[in-house]
Amino acid sequence: MKHTNWIFLFLIVIMQSFAAEITADTPSDSDLFNECDARCGSLTGEGRYRCIKMCINSKKKNAPPSGSRKSSRFDECEDICSSYTGLEQIKCIRMCLDEKRNRETIKKNAIKKDVIDPCEMRCGVLTGTLKDKCLMRCRNQGVDEYKDPQGYKQSGQ
Repeated sequence: MKHTNWIFLFLIVIMQSFAAEITADTPSDSDLFNECDARCGSLTGEGRYRCIKMCINSKKKNAPPSGSRKSSRFDECEDICSSYTGLEQIKCIRMCLDEKRNRETIKKNAIKKDVIDPCEMRCGVLTGTLKDKCLMRCRNQGVDEYKDPQGYKQSGQ
């Protein structure tokens, strides 16, 4: 009987520490905490704590710089994941936001690839280590200043 009382007291202390950590991490505006608390209301114990923590972190991470309005990406993902509840909804929203972020990165990389690198054009006919050395020399020296492979400047310069 004594052991069960100790275990019960231990569990109460752990639950209080989880609650203290949740409230300590909340912003001064408790709306964010209240919204996440309502969303994770069906869970209990550590699962609830993790759900609220993940919800708050994802909302802070994806908040627009102004802070006055939600980001359109977050709204879109919230609509997409509305069929889920609790922790599953938060996970769905995070995966959706990550996918949207990756799509933007891919678009930026595609734009960068459209720009033609003069060193790539110049060394494009070579392969292997010769191409690597040519690219290194070209980028170090600049395209306008050409030196021959032995390091001597061309005559007339």
